[in-house]
Amino acid sequence: MSDNRNTMIVIEVKYKLHPKDVQKFYDNQLPLFKVLFPEYADKKIIGAVAGMAVPKESEDVAKSLGYLY
Repeated sequence: MSDNRNTMIVIEVKYKLHPKDVQKFYDNQLPLFKVLFPEYADKKIIGAVAGMAVPKESEDVAKSLGYLY
C-alpha cells in the first residue's frame, strides 16, 4: 500500500494556458514552493498545469517537463 501523505500536487491554473506560463511555472514558481512553504520541504512535489483553454503548444511544453495537464 502506498502512502500518499508524502506526495503533493502543485497546480498552476490559468484561463488560457500559454506555453510561456508553463515554462515560468517550471523555472520560477514551482522551485519557490518549498522555500515559501517549508513545512512541505520533505514532500515529493508533482507539478501540474490546467486551463479553460490549453493550446497544443502548451500541452507539448507541459508534457516535455513531465507535468500533469
